[in-house]
Amino acid sequence: MAAAERSVALYRRAAERDPAAHEPELARTLAALSTHLLRTDTGDGSVAAAREALEITRRSAEPDGQEHRSRIAQRLRLLGRALHRTGDEEEAEACFTEAETILRTLMETGGRERYAADLDAALSGLAAALGAAVDVHLDAGRATEAAAALDRIHRLTGRAGRSDVHAACVTAFARARAREPEGTGQAWQLLTGEPWPSFVYRIG
Repeated sequence: MAAAERSVALYRRAAERDPAAHEPELARTLAALSTHLLRTDTGDGSVAAAREALEITRRSAEPDGQEHRSRIAQRLRLLGRALHRTGDEEEAEACFTEAETILRTLMETGGRERYAADLDAALSGLAAALGAAVDVHLDAGRATEAAAALDRIHRLTGRAGRSDVHAACVTAFARARAREPEGTGQAWQLLTGEPWPSFVYRIG
């Protein structure tokens, strides 16, 4: 942690003198600091470091290069993880969704195997954020918003083959049904026009 903080301070001073030469390294060290902070603090420090790393990466050179877009996706995933840690599921979802979009585009241009693992990580993060969002909305008595989050995680399973994503979906539906059997079920039907998914039976 101390080494990461020193690196950020050194590259920040260097970037003030020559942004083009040193901002990429500043972004890299900020991302490393954010990763360390994820393990040690409540998440706020990690969010701040990850957000700055993403902002620097977005404005750096080669906006259309594959490596540049890949780094943006990586920084989006990192920020999404930090936001999820703090309970900001709405912005976390936005980060993971943008990362997914970038990575799918990169895979379509011939990098399927190269970016498959990064896409899997983005989808797993998105599923976690959506599952947590369902609970947040139910805690606040927002059955309609909870149903909308359930719809998004249900749609996610259609484009993700990962077992953890499908497990997160089933768990989210089961928890919602157990907590608000009437309100959530009605909100789901009003939103989607479909019956409650039949794969959900009970929790555990």
